Amino acid sequence: MRIVWIAVAALLVGTAGPPCAEGFVGPKGKWWHLPRVSESLNLTDQEKAQLDEKYMASRRRLIELKSALERERLELETLMEKEPLDEAAVMQRYGLLDEARSRLSMERFRFLVEVRKILGVERFRRLKSRFQQFRKALAERRAARRNALRGSWPGKGRGAE
Repeated sequence: MRIVWIAVAALLVGTAGPPCAEGFVGPKGKWWHLPRVSESLNLTDQEKAQLDEKYMASRRRLIELKSALERERLELETLMEKEPLDEAAVMQRYGLLDEARSRLSMERFRFLVEVRKILGVERFRRLKSRFQQFRKALAERRAARRNALRGSWPGKGRGAE
């Protein structure tokens, strides 16, 4: 029974996307087409075309890798539901799931490396800084919204004590 809970916990933990490069995941989508970003990084048309090309190649690989990851999750789930439990098979399948997750993470990081090669160190640092500022502001807005909602619930506002 213990192995079942370990595998379930591992599946739940495995659903979060792995971080890249010291916590810098990077913006999603074709951020280099946003005028403010493009201008602040002084991107040329050629650099945008390079980013488009690398993005499309990476997206194709990510789609394949995500599919492989989902297949491994399904196979592990199937093994976990079988009676009697074949612990060796479950552990082997978990290893395959972990490898699939690792390949997906590596592809995300590979694209980040390509971005770094195109931008160079200084513009990459600017991108990283801008993205971190954006994430911080977004988190603050979400927290403010949550706090505003909490304050509006009956019994949660002023005078509720």
